[in-house]
Amino acid sequence: MKRYLLSMLAAALLMAAPAMADLVAVGEPVEGDSWCQAFQESGVGTFDLVAVQMYSADDAFLSPTHRSFNRGSWATRGEDGPPVTAAWADGPGTTNMTWSICFDETSSEPLTFDFVAFGGETLLESARAAWSGSGWDIRVGHSDPWQPTRAEVEAIPAPGAIVLGLIGLGAIGMWARKRLV
Repeated sequence: MKRYLLSMLAAALLMAAPAMADLVAVGEPVEGDSWCQAFQESGVGTFDLVAVQMYSADDAFLSPTHRSFNRGSWATRGEDGPPVTAAWADGPGTTNMTWSICFDETSSEPLTFDFVAFGGETLLESARAAWSGSGWDIRVGHSDPWQPTRAEVEAIPAPGAIVLGLIGLGAIGMWARKRLV
């Protein structure tokens, strides 16, 4: 009977324990003209893509957004230029990674962004991270987080690609105009 009660108590404690699948802020923000914060992702299983999307209006990430990966072969994709409102990075599958996310304003300004982690095509984690100007409130499984598919994340256009696309369209328009005149 004692063994049964102890087993039930242990099972209840395990079920009540907080989930280890978290995006966690690590250390203090690093200040400059803008600022960066180190984050750690672990406990969700093997992931190979992370992405962020700014939720608060008039805020942006500094480009490149994702930096200082402790996994050398991870890299931000498609960013080279002005601040962005969404960004992603990928690399070989890992179960634990620390890196920095950089913001295009001072750390005294509050902001909110959504975060996702993928393992292949599977969305492993979705969280909302709110910076108050002095601390983080990160809510995994928030009631209204960004929950894209991997294809939607990988389709986030690079700021440079948008500019090049507009230049290309302008050049085609000028060429067509000259041909018609």
